[in-house]
This record gives sequence, structure tokens and C-alpha cells, in this order.
Amino acid sequence: MSAFTVFPSAHIIGIVLILIYLFRQFFLPKLLPGIPHNKHVTSRLFGDLSEMLAYAKEHGEYFTWLAQQNRRLESPVVQVFIRPFQKPWVLLADYRESRDIMTRRTKEFDRSRFNGEILGGLLPDAHPHMRSQSAEFKRNKSLIDNLMTSKFLNEVESHHIYACISTMVKLWRTKMKIGQSRPFPANSDIFNGTLDAAFASTFGLDEKDSSTSKQLNLLLSQTDSIRLPASVNDPARFPQASRPQDFEAILTLTDLNDITIKFPIPRLAFWVISKTRRFCRALRLKEDLIERGINAAEERLQTGQKTNRSAIDDILYHEQKVAEKEHRSPDYYSRHIRDEIFAFIIAGHDTTAATMSWGVKYLSDNTQAQNRLRGELHKAYSQAVSEDREPSVAEITGTPIAYLDACLEEIIRVSVVGGGVVRQALVDTQLLGFNIPKGTEVFCVPNGPGIFTPPIKVDEEQRSRTARYGKSPKIREWSVDDMDEFQPERWLRKDESSGEWIYDSRAGPTLSFGLGPRACFGRAMAYLELRIMVVLFLWNFVLESCGQELSSYDTTQRLSRQPRQCYIKLSPA
Repeated sequence: MSAFTVFPSAHIIGIVLILIYLFRQFFLPKLLPGIPHNKHVTSRLFGDLSEMLAYAKEHGEYFTWLAQQNRRLESPVVQVFIRPFQKPWVLLADYRESRDIMTRRTKEFDRSRFNGEILGGLLPDAHPHMRSQSAEFKRNKSLIDNLMTSKFLNEVESHHIYACISTMVKLWRTKMKIGQSRPFPANSDIFNGTLDAAFASTFGLDEKDSSTSKQLNLLLSQTDSIRLPASVNDPARFPQASRPQDFEAILTLTDLNDITIKFPIPRLAFWVISKTRRFCRALRLKEDLIERGINAAEERLQTGQKTNRSAIDDILYHEQKVAEKEHRSPDYYSRHIRDEIFAFIIAGHDTTAATMSWGVKYLSDNTQAQNRLRGELHKAYSQAVSEDREPSVAEITGTPIAYLDACLEEIIRVSVVGGGVVRQALVDTQLLGFNIPKGTEVFCVPNGPGIFTPPIKVDEEQRSRTARYGKSPKIREWSVDDMDEFQPERWLRKDESSGEWIYDSRAGPTLSFGLGPRACFGRAMAYLELRIMVVLFLWNFVLESCGQELSSYDTTQRLSRQPRQCYIKLSPA
């Protein structure tokens, strides 16, 4: 072989190696100066991603891994690299500073593009991922603001929710009787019940058309063929009815969109998913469902009908009034109205169902809290007790019960169904003395130091001026002795004048719904639905412990953080 043939080959190999090296150096994670990070990230092309995915594979979700990084590095502000070839996420594990950027520093921080990556494919023209100062956000928000007012919640939505959860109680009473008080999986029932409530609140829904009603009818028709396990501690298995086509389409879309949360590049994941036959069919059914709903609501609006009032009626009424003011014809079928209707359905069911799935587990495993709550309900609804009936929807929504509020707040706190609150820096700014460049996404950790583990010490001089001198009511800190435990009493304090225990919403830090003007829009509806569910469940049933084999607190991450196991064992209350 001649030198002529050897040396060109060596040169080519050398050039290729140099190009590979330069390529690797170019795409290696680029650190934000001065912010703590895991040491290995600067030498790994994919940064922290492989470690996070390994954790998610073992534990079913990755948001807890994020929360652990601040403790690992003992800093309230750290950076992690979990999206290939993109800027790092900054993790903020300090409640006061998180609260500050969400409530006071809204000109410096706004909704993150990450929200758009997760929701933008499924809800391109819905408000949750829009920037706060955009005309589109203000237009959309004005369409739906009335849906979260006390008047609308109490006069309209509460009645729809109450009817759907009452049907769910009938189903559980039937399962308790057929199963002879054996445990059974409850997560599907809870998701069906909350989806029924979301459909009813959005469109109006006859009981016979609900998923829960179809499940109940199937169960009653096959009672004689159900075979029970020999042991009363083993779970009973009941036949599962297929959901109505429209309901299944909504769940299919949200289930498929869940994949984007687990994928490092959400937009790419959604693009692939959107090409599948299953997605396209579900999308078509969803569009048909919303169009039928708008047709019916438009007819009611034009004829002056006031029966079957629902969210879609209110949205169209508002569009009509805005159109009159702007001297144009109303556009009831616009993309943004369709997407806000779809967003309302999703918001009304997914996270609420996940929270209640955790709630029945915590109440089952905390008998003392459950018994105290049931006693407080009997005391508050004494007329219902004397008349041997369930509390009415008016009684549930109109009677303040401090311990009920405390239990709801604690269920929401420990469930952590949302992985966190993400904000994006609109300008070059600072957090606790660290420089945060414009465009940086800041992940406010909802289950880390200061909320579930002891806080990380912060130099007060490094806090923002608004965090130090802001006039908002002071939020106390949790006791480090039990901050990771289910303790509803933490939300109570004794009133100095009356000596009564009262609910204190500022008892300690929580980020479950976010804070400030971009906090979770559906928060009030979630509280209402959880309130009705907890009251009706504990009024009718004792939630008994299911045993260690059926009571794992392992999680799985979808659109919301959910328990892998959600069994309940019922006996009459």
C-alpha cells in the first residue's frame, strides 16, 4: 500500500474525529454562570436526562427527582439539563421567592413556553399557555371568567356535580353489597364520576347518559355471574362497562397527550402522536361533540330557554354580548371558543380525579382523621341526620365546616397532582442573588424543601425587595417534625375571641394551584367538586384500610400525578 493511499485516509479520519469533537462540544450543556448544578452535566451530551429517566422508570414519575436536586446541592436555586440541546431549567425551592415571582414580579415572569409545549398541540387557542399581556389571552379569559364566580358555581355547577357524584355513591353502594365489603379498585370510578361531572357542567347531562350510570346498570344486570375471591381481604373484580363514545374520545386525547409530558421534546412527541389513526378519530369525535353542544346552546340562547343551563350556555351568552358591543356577528364556532370548552372539560376532571384518588387513600389510612371529619359533618348537617337523608347541595355549599376545609386542603397539599409551576423570565433578572437571563424557565418546586422537607437556609439580603418588604399576609412555616405527613389539623387555629377552631388558609406554604393572576383557573371548581365528593363519600361509607398489599403509595405520571394503586374497602357509615 502506498503512502498516497494511507495518508489521505488518516487525514480524513482525523478531520472526522475533529468534527465529532467540535459537534459534541457545541451541543454539550451550557451552564448558567454561578448557579449550582450536578457535576457530571458538563461532560454528558444529554445532561441530567439519563439520570432523571432512570428515576422515572423506577418510580413512575420524575417530578420528585426534580425536587431532590435542591436538597442534593443544598441550594434553593439550582439548574438541571433535562431537554437535549436546550437551555437548562432553573429549580427554585423557596416558597417566599416562588410566591414573589407569581404574585408581585409578574412583569419579570410569566407563563412558560413549557406550558405551550405540553398543552399547545391539544389546545392551541386556549388560555392556559398564553402570555398574560396578549390580546388573545384577555379575549379568552373574558369568555370564561364568570364560570368560576361563586354565583355560577353554587347555582349551576354544584347541582350538576352533586347529581353525578350521587350516582357514583349508588354504584359504590352496589359494589359494597355485591362484593360483601371486599376491596375493589376505585380509580376508574372516580375518573368516570368526575368526567360525568365535567360533561354535565359543560353541556348538561342526563343521569342515564353518564358513564357511571352505564356502569351501574351493567353491574346490576350481571350480579349473579360475579365471582368473589375466597378471602374478604382480596379485591373483588367487577365487569367494566364501555364508556360512551364521546367520553372515550376525551380520555383518549388526554391519555395520548400525557406522553408529551414524559418525552424530552414535547412538541415532537405530539406531532408523532397527532398522525396516529387513534388520535385522529378521537379528535374528530371531540370536534363533533363540541359542535353539537354549541348548536344546542345556540338554539337555547336564541329561543330564550333557561333550562339545562351549563358552562357552554354562559360562554355563548358572553360571546353574544361582546359581539353586540363590537358591532359584529357572534362567532360561536371559533377555534378559541372550541378550545376553551375543551379546556374546561379537561380542567374539570383530570386533576380533580387524581386528587380524589389520593384522597380516599389518605382517608382510608388515617382512621382518626376520617372519624373526626364524619363527626363534624354530622354535627354541621344535624337536620340531615334527624331526617335520615344525605346533606343537600345547598347545605354542602352553604355550611362552613373548618375541619372539612382543613381535610380538603391537606388532601390537595399531600397529593401534589401537579408537578410544579413553571414561569419564564421576560427580562434579565435575579433570584436569590443568582443571575437569571431572559428566556430562562424557572420551575417552582411544589414538593421539596420548605414544603415537604426542611427549608434550605437563605440569606435574607439576597431576596428581592418585594419578597422582603411586600405587604401580603405572612405565611407561616410548617413544623419540620411532620411536614411530610397527612395532618389536617395543621390548617386549624383557635380563634382568640370565640375559642373555636377555625380554618386558616395561611397556615403554611403550598403551591398546589400556583399563585397570583396566573394561578390555576379551575381552583374554585376543584374545591367545590372535592367538597361534594368527600361529604357524600364519608356520609355514606366508612373507608377501611385495604392492607399493605393494596395500599402502595407508588405513583405514575400522566397529565397529573396519580397513585398506581387506588383500592377502597367500604362498609356502611
